[in-house]
Amino acid sequence: MPKSTRGALRSKTFDELYRAHARGLLGFLCARLGDADWAEDVLQDVFLACLRSPRPIPLEQSKAYLFRIAERLSLNALRDRAADQRKEVGQAARQADFVPVSGADPLLAQAAREALAALPREECDVVALRVFAELTFEEIAALLGAPMTTVYKRHARGMEALRRALDAGAGGRR
Repeated sequence: MPKSTRGALRSKTFDELYRAHARGLLGFLCARLGDADWAEDVLQDVFLACLRSPRPIPLEQSKAYLFRIAERLSLNALRDRAADQRKEVGQAARQADFVPVSGADPLLAQAAREALAALPREECDVVALRVFAELTFEEIAALLGAPMTTVYKRHARGMEALRRALDAGAGGRR
């Protein structure tokens, strides 16, 4: 199989890309957009962009490539919605509907959603890319076009804020 394809991807390659990356992309998009249905729509757009791309898809770097597309399309989606409904975007981000992990404590999951939505956008993006997409710090830095130290700091601040929020919400239950 060639290292890259032109135009429409071969169905086997496309299926492999989808199986390998769709879940992480969806988690990132849910965190970024704050709405699971909207995230699924953008996820479809990500893979449609791959199918329609006249450029070769670098399969050896497909994860970073797909997350770059997701980052850009989600940013476009946020801009479009902001132009139409500025207030609703903020509310949707705070009421994110993430797919729950099997066996997760629903109260803890709700507290985590609220804490993640409360983070500044830059910290939320880095934490979501690290947790849901399982990207390395190097991949996140390249994706966001930010220096590595900035990505580390955003991740550390975001994780610390999540810990504090979850510890405060636990109220000694742990």
